[in-house]
Amino acid sequence: MKNTLNRFKLLIISASVLIFSGCANVNDMPIQENGNHIDTSEESVLVGRLSIKNVNAPDYQPELLTIITKKGEEYFSHVSPVLLASNGENGKDYFFSMKAKPGNMELKHIRFLSNGFLIHGMGDLIVNQSVDVPEDQVVYIGNIDAVIVPREEGQMRAGPVIPLIDQAVTGFSDGTYEVEISDQYEDDVRLLLKKYPYLKDKKISKQILAPWKAPVVVE
Repeated sequence: MKNTLNRFKLLIISASVLIFSGCANVNDMPIQENGNHIDTSEESVLVGRLSIKNVNAPDYQPELLTIITKKGEEYFSHVSPVLLASNGENGKDYFFSMKAKPGNMELKHIRFLSNGFLIHGMGDLIVNQSVDVPEDQVVYIGNIDAVIVPREEGQMRAGPVIPLIDQAVTGFSDGTYEVEISDQYEDDVRLLLKKYPYLKDKKISKQILAPWKAPVVVE
């Protein structure tokens, strides 16, 4: 069962990039539990905190699967976020991180996955924001608080309709996102440095994402 689930995750990760670009650049997030060093000499590191909660289908709390970014004409899938807490029906809390070369980078979307017995649902939080990546830095881009709530007519779905049963049971197809992006630099960076002391020799600057706007639904 576990191997089947892992294969399913890999397929979803690959599809996340293939849908957008036709080619996949899949990389582990640079800040990991077993890390002891981070090199920003060629690529800076963007870091943030994300919480995801599903009130539309509380029995199916999603996990953060991947974050898709675009640099130039290339798309990148950043996988293996750090799980900070799993809070039952109150959702999950993560640190995420992404390497990027200096210059403009687009944060396209965030993909979630919900699993149950023979049920696999997935959803995409569309972000579509640009980040001006500086040289040789760790950059905090904010605290993203996302909640899946019941969808009303005209609102963007939290995930696709197909497969019908999986997407409905997990609350993605009939749900939508409420999102708040906030600046919690002091608290988040304090926890980050506590968990990863090797970051203390790095300058951690701040470039908070703009407030989230729900995508326009084209009927």
